[in-house]
Amino acid sequence: MNSVVVETGEAVTKVGSSVDDLPSVVFPTERGTETERLRKALDVYDERIFRLDGTREENTRPPLLLSVDSFLSREERRKLVEVCFEELGVPAVFLGKGPALSAFSVEETTALVVDCGHSFTRIVPVWNGHVMGGQSRTEAGGRRMTEMAESILLEKRPDLAETTGKILDTRGKALWGYGEVVESFKESVMEIRSSGAQANRQSVGYTLPDGTDVLTGDERYGIGECLFEKEFAACLEKSVSGCPENIQRVLLSKVLVVGGVSLCSGIEGRVEEEGRGRGMGMRLIETSREDKKFSSWTGGSIL
Repeated sequence: MNSVVVETGEAVTKVGSSVDDLPSVVFPTERGTETERLRKALDVYDERIFRLDGTREENTRPPLLLSVDSFLSREERRKLVEVCFEELGVPAVFLGKGPALSAFSVEETTALVVDCGHSFTRIVPVWNGHVMGGQSRTEAGGRRMTEMAESILLEKRPDLAETTGKILDTRGKALWGYGEVVESFKESVMEIRSSGAQANRQSVGYTLPDGTDVLTGDERYGIGECLFEKEFAACLEKSVSGCPENIQRVLLSKVLVVGGVSLCSGIEGRVEEEGRGRGMGMRLIETSREDKKFSSWTGGSIL
């Protein structure tokens, strides 16, 4: 029997069959505990996949493989397993720590995983498929970048929140939500550069849904800069130095940058630069955009 692979990320939940290359259901993660997110993920998957094509009988479920945060406590993991067996009725469940699964997605069992997520940036050493004790994280991620992008946008268009929802389709439904506009603006104008590089003085334009143009200059570099405050380099060093000396060089030769924020142009070069600033030469594992975006889920499907 094929298993269902579930990753309840901070911003996006991915669910799909282990035989597929990519998750078949992807939707925004709702707030709540890990168990609440899991229940929601399986409900959505049932509705969109199983109950539509009739591939399983009522009240039966396939085995589950769950990608979980490596910072999740033993008690939280125990509760997840308990819910799977007692409430959801799954015949078997396996918990895989996200960073280890990300390494598996690129056919590696050892890597220094830099996971740039929505709420946190995690730096996790993985050795022979196991998460090592040196893992660390910073409270900077996609959410903080979005907040900075929103601040820039509102300086230029203070009325944006009031006017965005007024652009309707033929059925009277809003074509754009305020949050969607902010995210689109962020992804279009932000740029991550090396710390010593001079700013490109040329302005970058962005066209709002109502057709008006917004120009941004040097401030667009500040959106991504929040990821690389002093805390990032310190956490990078802490994660490596927290591992035995005889594996540190191997970890630095296999640095894997993943997560939704890792899709930003220039981020990998900046991670290397931050490492060099702490005397750590790195070699990054090359990955595709799909690998970065779905790394943990893909690793789970391979496993």
